[in-house]
Amino acid sequence: MLGKIEEGFIENLSPGDTFIFAGNTLRLEGMREAACYVSNAYDSDPKVPSYLGGSFPLSTYLADLVREMLSDTKLWKRLPTQVSEWLSIQKEHSILPKKNELLIETFPRGEILYGCLSV
Repeated sequence: MLGKIEEGFIENLSPGDTFIFAGNTLRLEGMREAACYVSNAYDSDPKVPSYLGGSFPLSTYLADLVREMLSDTKLWKRLPTQVSEWLSIQKEHSILPKKNELLIETFPRGEILYGCLSV
């Protein structure tokens, strides 16, 4: 098992499509129940997963609190361990936006420039 992937992303793939997951280029072989079966692939233009987990609506008050927690390292101890570890890695390799800032990072893959938005 490589991990868990957003169901909405996988549902938009067909057997034979390739995508990047867990640092690997994979080929979708099929799905059964809650399992996704893959094999290693060497496609030069795989799809890159985009996760919808961050697209649920936030109230203004909740969004303000989340931005405050993300911008103040002293508050990270209140977060789940995985989240605080991810924030530490992000801070080490890039920056974290302040409470009233927006960060857009991009990275090239093949001939496509992908972006990641952090608020």
